[in-house]
Amino acid sequence: VNSLSPVLSAQQAKQLAASYGGTMVTMETLMSATATSELESSKEVAMLKQYIQSVSSPLVVLQNFPSVDSQAHSFLEAFGSPKVVLDIECD
Repeated sequence: VNSLSPVLSAQQAKQLAASYGGTMVTMETLMSATATSELESSKEVAMLKQYIQSVSSPLVVLQNFPSVDSQAHSFLEAFGSPKVVLDIECD
């Protein structure tokens, strides 16, 4: 779930995860799970993959991730194309 509004993206990500029995993942979730104070962009997708493997969830909802081209390319290499992408436009 991506949006210029962090409030809207958080609301939609939480709602999707709750509706489908999934887990919502934010960059803060990864930082907390790995006890990291700063994420290195080169390691974010590897950390995401490790986190996803540690939770037993049929669905993972990512909030505002990937947010830059390098993350998107690494994400596609690690996971393939996402099943669903939700982009919330703000006026």
